[in-house]
Amino acid sequence: MDNKNLWPDFENIPKITSPRSILIEQASFLAEKTKNLLSAEVGGGNTKEGRIYYRFIIIAPLLKNYTYRLFTLSHDIFYYPCEISFQSQIMQIGSEDQLIERLKLIFNNENTQRIIASLIGQSKDIATEGSEY
Repeated sequence: MDNKNLWPDFENIPKITSPRSILIEQASFLAEKTKNLLSAEVGGGNTKEGRIYYRFIIIAPLLKNYTYRLFTLSHDIFYYPCEISFQSQIMQIGSEDQLIERLKLIFNNENTQRIIASLIGQSKDIATEGSEY
């Protein structure tokens, strides 16, 4: 029996931007917008149920790397639909466009703005004093 490769050509698969890539890009924009007073990282893993998740974590380096988990995004083997858990709410997201719209709502949410303002203010206090927290 002649063994032949039965797999199709994977080079022509359409490129889809992953939710993780979108979150990482937004994390870099946070550092840029706050002049590096704050940063964010996207950490993740998978669950026993087979879901893949990412946590969007805000970091305040001047506050001894204080961290705040803003939200968690999860999906199964396919990127969409996915879910975002934010402030005790579960948001169902069906597409990349919807994800971008939901992230905009989260980042512009009043509570998110208060958290960012508080972390920036405390970080500026430390930077101005030149002392450690």
